Amino acid sequence: MRNVRYLLAAVVLMLPAVVSAGLSPTIRVVPTDFPTIQGAVDAANPGDTILIRAGLYDENVSIDTDNLTVLGRCQAKNMPLEFQGDPTQMTLVDGGTNGNVFDISASNVRLACLTTRHGFTGINVSQFGIPPGGSSLSGFSMSRVTVLRPQEFGVYIEALDYAIDQSRVIGSSWEGISVSFANSGSVTNTSVRGADGDCFYFGWSDSTRFDNNVAHGCNGYGAQLYGDNLVFSNNELRSNQGGAYLDGANMDVRDNSIFDSCNFDDGLFVIGDDMVVQNNAVGGCFYDNYSMFGDRAQISGNVGTASTDDYCFDLGGNAMNFSNNFCGAGNYFGVFFSGTNSVFSQNTVDGALFDPFYITGDNNEISGNSVARAYDGIEVYGNDVLVSGNDVTETTFDALFVYGDNQPRVIDNVVSMGGSTMIQVYCNITCFNSEVTGNQVLRGGSGGFAFRGFGGGAQSGLFVNSRFGMDISGNTVENSRGYGFELYCDDCLVTFNTARYNGSSDGFRAGFYIGGTDSTFMDNVATGNTGPGFKIGGSNHTIRFNTSMLNLLEGYKVIGFATGNVIDQNVAERNHGEGFDNQGLLTTLSNNRSEFNRGDCVNGGTGATVGFNLCGDGANFTSPGQLD
Repeated sequence: MRNVRYLLAAVVLMLPAVVSAGLSPTIRVVPTDFPTIQGAVDAANPGDTILIRAGLYDENVSIDTDNLTVLGRCQAKNMPLEFQGDPTQMTLVDGGTNGNVFDISASNVRLACLTTRHGFTGINVSQFGIPPGGSSLSGFSMSRVTVLRPQEFGVYIEALDYAIDQSRVIGSSWEGISVSFANSGSVTNTSVRGADGDCFYFGWSDSTRFDNNVAHGCNGYGAQLYGDNLVFSNNELRSNQGGAYLDGANMDVRDNSIFDSCNFDDGLFVIGDDMVVQNNAVGGCFYDNYSMFGDRAQISGNVGTASTDDYCFDLGGNAMNFSNNFCGAGNYFGVFFSGTNSVFSQNTVDGALFDPFYITGDNNEISGNSVARAYDGIEVYGNDVLVSGNDVTETTFDALFVYGDNQPRVIDNVVSMGGSTMIQVYCNITCFNSEVTGNQVLRGGSGGFAFRGFGGGAQSGLFVNSRFGMDISGNTVENSRGYGFELYCDDCLVTFNTARYNGSSDGFRAGFYIGGTDSTFMDNVATGNTGPGFKIGGSNHTIRFNTSMLNLLEGYKVIGFATGNVIDQNVAERNHGEGFDNQGLLTTLSNNRSEFNRGDCVNGGTGATVGFNLCGDGANFTSPGQLD
């Protein structure tokens, strides 16, 4: 009697608001009124409820009457696995090997508090003989239903406006829950474990809400969903062969946890325009943790760890906003992106084995990111890119690498403790309005900054392949083991930069190496470097108002193949070599001051024009090879 009262109370909550055909709803009890579930279903009218007491029912049930409720005895929510087949604890329907346990070909059918076992498919909701996508069914719902060890699907649905809640499928031979051509449905608080196929599969189904579900131990994907306007949130996918594969436009993917589910594909694979992917956690993948491709994506707050053979984030599209994401140790690569007009900001990659950021495409912005403990740092390929405010530390090779034909801007980055070149920037064609400004290099590897007009140039801190008009100003390089600045620029403006305490033990490297042609170098400072303060190897430069002091070799050294440079109004003080040593061709030397150096002014070049210079005791430049 207690059980009947319990069932009646539950029925009141599930009765439809409107009873079709003008009939009063009837409650039909199995086995009290009917010995079988099928008998009660056959006698039912739309709006009726079938109540099934606890027990074992060896049946295959077909429902073709609309607007029925089938209610059994609910299991305890946290019932241990060993009780899942105990008929004294539940309403258990065993389909044997004779067909599907429940075949439903009617609309607005509700199942609750049932357990099915065996059968081909535990619960099948479709119209037999109707081509895929042609079903007219709608309104199916199931709650607190358990499906045990079916031979095919756990649940198969072709119906609109369906709802699955607080249910579970265990041990299906195909997909756990498979939904096709079924729009406007929801699956919530439901689990699938141990399916031989995907835990959850949704094909060609739009406007699905998939929330707070669990997929565990399946031989396919944890979840594979195709359709637009998907909400995929708060799900847990663990120990499956594949993670989540989501394909459709306008998807909202957030707060999911996916671990150890990437043996044959990526952890979270999302493809489609206008996606929002936020606050997910993915790890333990053999392939990519995240793969996301689409335009106008908003990707933020996600965490990826331990992708052993691929990328933490593999991305593609246009107008993407990628912010505040984190890649932890154990990833082979960090972030790979191919696309345009996108923003990458405030992300962290810590401990990637190879490239933390590899960005290709035009008009992208890479700003405020943090990279630590990697082979390389940030690599950017494309035109009209902005690379600003990034912090890169402890790289084995290049910390920051930017390459393009037109107008790169590299601004206010901090790089430190690199093993090789620290910053490299190439601009090959249109470099007016380009700038490399306000960057800091601290404790560099083989070099500090390198700016080149064209050609190669490894082993330098910042490497810029720049022609025609780049602004290089306000940068600082300290404690680089190679050149502080290695500059091969054509028609550049180089001002207010500082190189200090740079160079190698052989003295070959300088604070500034100046190559290229036709550039202006003004108001720069070189101090405490192991080689010359300024080493000039290019042609037709104007070098004016610079200061070189306390360097271990010359203050300014013009080497033999440099031609037509103007050295004017510069200062050399307390250097361990000559203040000025000209060995170049057609050099103009005027209005320079050299004081307290080992030697002051030497002119060993050919065709020099020597104006007034202050060299120590008031003399001018000496003849070749002599010290003043």
